[in-house]
Amino acid sequence: MNGGDTILRVENLRKQFDGIVAVDDVTAEFRRDELHAIIGPNGAGKTTFFNLLTGALSPTSGTIVFEGEDITHAAPSEIARRGLIRSYQVTKLFDGLTVLENVAIAVQSRENAYNFWGATDPAIDERAYEILEQVDLTSKADSLAENLSHGEQRTLEIAVALGTEPKLLLLDEPTSGMSPEETREVIGLVGDLRTEFPIILIEHKMSVVNEVADRILVLHNGRKLADDRPEVVKQDEEVRRVYLGGTA
Repeated sequence: MNGGDTILRVENLRKQFDGIVAVDDVTAEFRRDELHAIIGPNGAGKTTFFNLLTGALSPTSGTIVFEGEDITHAAPSEIARRGLIRSYQVTKLFDGLTVLENVAIAVQSRENAYNFWGATDPAIDERAYEILEQVDLTSKADSLAENLSHGEQRTLEIAVALGTEPKLLLLDEPTSGMSPEETREVIGLVGDLRTEFPIILIEHKMSVVNEVADRILVLHNGRKLADDRPEVVKQDEEVRRVYLGGTA
């Protein structure tokens, strides 16, 4: 890691759809040495916040600064090229391709278009295998993505993200729909990955958040309610009222 400096900063970030404010003047900093979790009730603005960070949506106002550069109005492809990479709440894979091919496409994307029909650079497949080993999917390398279990597909999506060489990884509910055993495996994987680069995690399972997060950003109706260490956030009266049901 590169110390405790800020890798991403948002200032007064706002997104309004007609009369609905989905993200309401949020200011926050995300550091290189921390795993930052984002929590909040359904409709709190969490995924919209991710969409703003990655260029899928343009903010109504405010600024986004990544590694010291203003990316507020940068195209999604430019943001990804800079190394701000996300996974999605709904799995997005090439179902008709193998597990290895899905990751190889991501690796190849750092250079140019993937060659579906001809021979690929052996170094690309080698790197893809390394990533599959890292996420414990080598035994599924030749399986079609559509034939994987739900948990395996979620893990493959993380592998695809790793293929793009992220500098900051955004994970949108990576344990959604997983069994307790699968959830434990993903928690372990996230724990390993955080030693390589910072992670921002949207997650509904508080057991996951409490185990992996250094800081928690709480959103409610698009507003920031809290942004602090887990033990501080859990004792915040407003957070307890609107999100934790009045309990710690």
